[in-house]
Amino acid sequence: MYLPPDLSRYSRQTPQQFMQMLNSTILPLQTTDPNCIFRLKEEEFEFDLLDATFKPDMALRVSRTPLLSTDPRTYASLSKFIEYNLRKYHSTLANANQNQLIRPLGLPPDLTGVQAESKTEVLPLGCSINPLSSDPFKNVHLTPGFLCAIVDYAVVEEWQSRVEKQRHAGSPAATSKSSHSASSKNAESSGLPGMLFGKSRQNSKTLPDRSLHSLKSPQTVISRNSSSFIDRVVTGDNFNKKFANNGKLLIGCNGRAINMIVLDNSPKHIEVDPPALKMNASSSVITCLDTFPHIGSDGERSLDVLVGFGSGDLLWLDPIIQKYTRWNKRGWLKEGPVMSVEWSKCGSFAMVGFADGDVLIFSRDLEDDESYGDTPKTLVYKDRYMRTYRTLMTEGDNRRKRNPIAHYKFSRKAIVDITTHPLYHNIVAMACDDGYLRIFDLLKERITDIQESYYGGFLSVSFTEDGKYLLAGGEDDLVSIYEFQGISKFTPASSGLIKLVARLEGSKSWVRDITVDRHRSKSGILYRIGTAGDDGVLRFYEFQPRNLPKVKKIARKTAISTSSAVRALPLKVSVSNSMPAKATAMRRALTSKHGKNTESISSLTSSNTNRRLSLLEMISHGSATSLQQLQQQQETNLEDKCVKANYIFSDHKLPCLKTDSGTLGSHFHISVGLKECPIIFPICEKDVKLGRLSGLYFEKDYVWAFVATGDSVRWKRP
Repeated sequence: MYLPPDLSRYSRQTPQQFMQMLNSTILPLQTTDPNCIFRLKEEEFEFDLLDATFKPDMALRVSRTPLLSTDPRTYASLSKFIEYNLRKYHSTLANANQNQLIRPLGLPPDLTGVQAESKTEVLPLGCSINPLSSDPFKNVHLTPGFLCAIVDYAVVEEWQSRVEKQRHAGSPAATSKSSHSASSKNAESSGLPGMLFGKSRQNSKTLPDRSLHSLKSPQTVISRNSSSFIDRVVTGDNFNKKFANNGKLLIGCNGRAINMIVLDNSPKHIEVDPPALKMNASSSVITCLDTFPHIGSDGERSLDVLVGFGSGDLLWLDPIIQKYTRWNKRGWLKEGPVMSVEWSKCGSFAMVGFADGDVLIFSRDLEDDESYGDTPKTLVYKDRYMRTYRTLMTEGDNRRKRNPIAHYKFSRKAIVDITTHPLYHNIVAMACDDGYLRIFDLLKERITDIQESYYGGFLSVSFTEDGKYLLAGGEDDLVSIYEFQGISKFTPASSGLIKLVARLEGSKSWVRDITVDRHRSKSGILYRIGTAGDDGVLRFYEFQPRNLPKVKKIARKTAISTSSAVRALPLKVSVSNSMPAKATAMRRALTSKHGKNTESISSLTSSNTNRRLSLLEMISHGSATSLQQLQQQQETNLEDKCVKANYIFSDHKLPCLKTDSGTLGSHFHISVGLKECPIIFPICEKDVKLGRLSGLYFEKDYVWAFVATGDSVRWKRP
């Protein structure tokens, strides 16, 4: 029971009113605090960013559900306002109204209690927890707090209109949410000029034939469900009318509750209790969240919310039509907590990362294979840095008809975050708790790059909207910026897809979220980056690729291939080296570098070994053109074979990036010292003083900060 020691003065006879308050409002008992909205004092929460002042607009709290025996309880956080109200109610027996829009609230004071030898110390709620009690959630340092996502359909409509224009114009980058005109022009270039000036022809796939309005919806109606997994469902009044007038939603998960709140620019018009929709799970805590909003051709709005639970369950929910579908029920496909979820850019499938390092891919069109969890896992392919138990490489009648459509193992630690490249749907970045960042080629099912952290594990990873840079942060209190070299062919393939270019320094604890301000960034010129972490401080950085600080370069090799790597990742799985004959033949056909086209190229080059021609002579004789055509033909044939055999890319025809993961293996990048990399310091810091932060979000007119305790603060942009 979470009670502070200063309540011991009521040990003999506790007031009945106080006991009623405990039994009806405080965290670990029968019910919980209601959602609320309130204002904050400007002088305590405002901050300056360059020549502008951000003033707090309002604060919103999504309450946590009461603790159960199956919930992680080691670091269950309470809002400081709830703690203050509890102490105030205990000391004065007065009502503590939390919904204060008229009178702004200030920071709760740090209360102290008299201890032995006349010493004083802060007495937080929860200080009487038995430290020897076991926690059913194994990843204690990854215990989730408040998870939040904001969906703005004005931004979604703008993106889809841009996609349609690029679709009719034939741009290959049309399926990206964040494609830029410069990237589109580079993607259309080809040949020798494109190779010299960094213009890639690799993004030459056609646009997906499958439109967003044809995506399948969940099947089960929430109000008519008979499942014991959903404990309670509450819906608000006039939701459709309010949603049609505004179109901005907040999806907040805290404990076992999923809340959907219709936001408005005026705080007085936001109704949070009851929200538009609230669902309580019966037995498991929510561990991760991802959303995929889209608009149909008839203007109808849809929202796919994917929620992961500590029990291994996956809940696919459409709160607008109030329907849902469950995957991996009670962990019958894969046991263990779900730590990360990611919708694909097309919304047709989802990648799910587990606490033991496994990654499963689910298709929204398929049901679960109930026999998959009962049968022993067959090793399809064994690589040095990964294991494949179910592959996407299937053809004809062997097409996967049940979920999961793919199953991989990358580590023995948790896959904490997953993100997909905004331009190339086959490039996936995964942050892992074992201290390695992995770049995975979904088309060839190979790891292209493995990046070592400076210290500890990775907790967050994200791409910039133009896809040129990858940002990753975690337990080393740093944010590392990697240049994504797959867009340009000027860099040799032997160096991998990513290259460390800068680090963001200043955090005093773990970095939980990294967000790029799309409204204040210019592609390739200036990126405004915000970070949030366990130190409770918001930090803003400006990353200018052309004006990085100069550092003294030390000659060292930072990227090596798997053939010469001396350090193996901590993946120790007792698996058999045997491989089915069909899978072996398919792998060799797809990834072998020595084929018929290679032999023809070798015969051409060997005949001219005695006499080396200049580039001008080769072009005049046409030998360079024919050699280039043969190389292009070889790459095209190999890619066509991969696309034809791959479940995802053959069905949806998504744009993909050609990688050398099937020929040169994985590139292992060793971490460099702090003095060997440019360091960028924050241009602004704001200590929110409400506890550890779990997220950050940029709007055109507002900036949001999400606190792990359930509080969210919104500042108005000047």
